[in-house]
Amino acid sequence: MKKFLLYLVTSAAGIFTASAQDEYTESQEGLLLNVGAYYGIGLSGRYEYYNNWERDYRRDNNKGLTLDISLYYKLDNYNCIGLVYTNYSTDMQTTNVFAYAPGNEYEPIGITDVRNEVSVSLYAPSYMLNFRLPENTRHEFNIEQAIGYIRYKEDAYYPELYEIRGGGIGFLGSLSYRYEIIDNFVIGPKISYTTGIVFGLNVTGPGNYDANIGILDDDMRSVNRFDAGISACYRF
Repeated sequence: MKKFLLYLVTSAAGIFTASAQDEYTESQEGLLLNVGAYYGIGLSGRYEYYNNWERDYRRDNNKGLTLDISLYYKLDNYNCIGLVYTNYSTDMQTTNVFAYAPGNEYEPIGITDVRNEVSVSLYAPSYMLNFRLPENTRHEFNIEQAIGYIRYKEDAYYPELYEIRGGGIGFLGSLSYRYEIIDNFVIGPKISYTTGIVFGLNVTGPGNYDANIGILDDDMRSVNRFDAGISACYRF
């Protein structure tokens, strides 16, 4: 009797697994539109040309919002290629500090209030591994990698406006889990790490102030950020 029951259970499991695999091996090709919102924490940068208070001020306040959008084409059951755009933004401010003109420590401004609006964007071709385990469930897992152009933008009020701009190369890696709440729509948590180097900065400001801070000035601005939040995807 026990052998007969074991045979029935084994047979049922085999039929269920085969049917699930058959269902999953149907064509999974199509477009995937991903969007997400995350809490971003910028890790310590190099900041060579800042004085001590500003270096600490930036490192202590470099937390903000990251938004992303990407479009993938799913080649088969697992492999996707596409394009990704991410943007991290943060506002920092402090009062009654002895400030210098951004990028030029030899031009002190004096005691003033300071505010900085920072934006770091990544535009990149990307690859994503998209799969479900076990295959017959609505649970989805993703591993994503991208490398492309990183853009640094900062509006610094000291208290007059100085504009700081630069570009370089950036890399993004992410892991995500999403659950299919309705057909073709999944949502869930995502973590990612962005790193890159901005090769030189251009600083413009009042009084025709213009400074180029480049590789020879030892200021390849490093970008290192950890993001955690929610990602959603719709499959067409």
